[in-house]
Amino acid sequence: MRILKLLLVALFPWRIRKFIYQRVFGFKIGKGCYIGRSIIDTLDLDMAEGSRIGHLTIIRNIESLKLGKNARIGTFNWIFGYRLSPPKHFLESPNRKSILEMGDDSAITVRHIIDCTDAITVGSMTTIAGHRSQFLTHSIDLRQNRQSCAPIAIGSYCFLGTGVIVLKGCDIPDYTIVSAGSVVTRKLANGAGIYMGNPAQKVKEVDLDYGYFKREKGVVS
Repeated sequence: MRILKLLLVALFPWRIRKFIYQRVFGFKIGKGCYIGRSIIDTLDLDMAEGSRIGHLTIIRNIESLKLGKNARIGTFNWIFGYRLSPPKHFLESPNRKSILEMGDDSAITVRHIIDCTDAITVGSMTTIAGHRSQFLTHSIDLRQNRQSCAPIAIGSYCFLGTGVIVLKGCDIPDYTIVSAGSVVTRKLANGAGIYMGNPAQKVKEVDLDYGYFKREKGVVS
């Protein structure tokens, strides 16, 4: 029933959608924000000033979505989770949070798959670029024969190229570039740099003089 209501709301003009989101669903939507004709199935939405969600993105069954100032989620993204109640699965992870949090001026571009069974955090000024990337916070533990999950943390001023895969429990430090098509399977313990391959390995130190790392606004012209 909730999904049907959200689908119907998406058909209204933005001013009416915004009013319903705030008054009926209790969403917090700041000045200059915009939500396209998308399904936003989260129990808690907090959009800071200037943040945006594009058209035809499906956000399904998560506890919380938080967008920092001017953060952007583009079009045709599929963002899904597994809420904490009822507790039928992931009982070995009592501190699990089915959330997505994006820092100021961060961006998720187009046609990405974001699995928020456990928490995904994206730092400020970070870009999940291109399309077809996958972020997977859960999988089957073959030894235990059960579903397992772990959070994914992505730092600030990172750039993740098209077609990247990031698996559960990964931690990507600030000022990291992950090249297109790479697979991140574990915490990148070697610090900031340029990573590529499967599994992703550090191939070069990052040059912090790049304009990307000095920009003060998230949008890249």
